[in-house]
Amino acid sequence: MTPHKSIRTAIAAAGALAFFMSTAPSIAAAPGAPKDVRAAPVIGGAGEIRVTWTAPDNATQTTSYEVRWRPWGLRPGARARNTDTLNVGGVTAHTLTGLRAGAKYKIKVRTLEVGGDASDYAPKRWVIVEAGNPPGAPQNVRA
Repeated sequence: MTPHKSIRTAIAAAGALAFFMSTAPSIAAAPGAPKDVRAAPVIGGAGEIRVTWTAPDNATQTTSYEVRWRPWGLRPGARARNTDTLNVGGVTAHTLTGLRAGAKYKIKVRTLEVGGDASDYAPKRWVIVEAGNPPGAPQNVRA
């Protein structure tokens, strides 16, 4: 190989590397999971659970949150069939309705970002809460 040809080859290789580096997609940090996920039965709300959370620290690209829930105590084979997921938008609280009153549910939340990236569900362990019961009949009513 002549000196001129090896110099041209090196320049071409350096140019290709520079082009690749300038066009390669950047690797962004994974979205953070929601913090302080809490769930509580809605008092007087038949089969309702209120879920709240705090946005993660790096939530600049967050577009929405996804809440996942299922009845507590299911056998492994029944878990997938009975797990529900709902995209609740950009809010940091949501009330689940239409649940079986008095039943316990397992709940998690995750962050969804621009481009389809998603965080892990938070918390790592499910939050377990009993769905609200309807208000009872009035007591001690006199005419």
